[in-house]
Amino acid sequence: MGFNLGQVVTTRGVAEVYKQHKLFFGYINKCLQRHKKQDWGDTSEEDKISNDYALLEGSRIISVYILPTVHSHSTDRDRIWIITEAVGESGLRASTCILFPDEY
Repeated sequence: MGFNLGQVVTTRGVAEVYKQHKLFFGYINKCLQRHKKQDWGDTSEEDKISNDYALLEGSRIISVYILPTVHSHSTDRDRIWIITEAVGESGLRASTCILFPDEY
């Protein structure tokens, strides 16, 4: 079970938090593994259905994970998004980006 993530990257904001809180990397890695195993986290039911369909038709997949509060005081950064983009309809996954919603 799972799918190819393609190249995994983070945004500058996620990288900055990692520099300040080394345990953040472990949490992000757990979230990435959940994403790969098709555990879409705290997404809406509609988005979960959309993700399941995207696995079949080859489109974008997005997961949402609520973060521990220790890393940030900003309400915009109380969760992360993990977005896996696809290339064409073949389902080939081009890349996966880990980001804060305000960086989208």
